[in-house]
Amino acid sequence: MSFHERLALLADAEYDSRHDNNIRRLIKNAKFVNSSASLGNIEYLPDRHLNRDLLESLADNEYIRQIVNVILIGATGSGKTYISNALDVNACQSGYKTRYIRLPELFGELEAARV
Repeated sequence: MSFHERLALLADAEYDSRHDNNIRRLIKNAKFVNSSASLGNIEYLPDRHLNRDLLESLADNEYIRQIVNVILIGATGSGKTYISNALDVNACQSGYKTRYIRLPELFGELEAARV
């Protein structure tokens, strides 16, 4: 290998390392319940009534660029937390800062900010 080829490999390795570290930092700072959640691992069981097309369209993060909120509603144990964590991990992998927060905690923070 020539010097330029080795230098290019070294620069690529450094870029990849910094990129991976940035994603890991974003995921850690988001405080997910399940930081290993993935949109590809969502189970579309009939009793869950999940819209596969909708979740797949959210995977491109266009809703973030358009500043659109996503609210997940459903019965206890229906997978709301997992889906939200999967969407957020996906956003972190695209370089977006996210934060996982439950509604009661959000209301508490909003009330504290108001006071």
